Amino acid sequence: MIINVFNFKEYKAYLSEKISWLGKTEKGIRQKIAEQIGCQPSYLSQVLNGKPDLTLDQAYKLNQIF
Repeated sequence: MIINVFNFKEYKAYLSEKISWLGKTEKGIRQKIAEQIGCQPSYLSQVLNGKPDLTLDQAYKLNQIF
């Protein structure tokens, strides 16, 4: 299954869906993503579920992962 970024209006919804999909095949995906973009897993969860946003640097690193 391919998740099309153009089906989403907000990056957080896309990112949440993508992580959910990847999590079905790879255990600890949030931990791995958080490490690679330079934040704590709890901060990544806050980004996905709340008000804070990724920094430009974190978003760039995330783009490199996907």
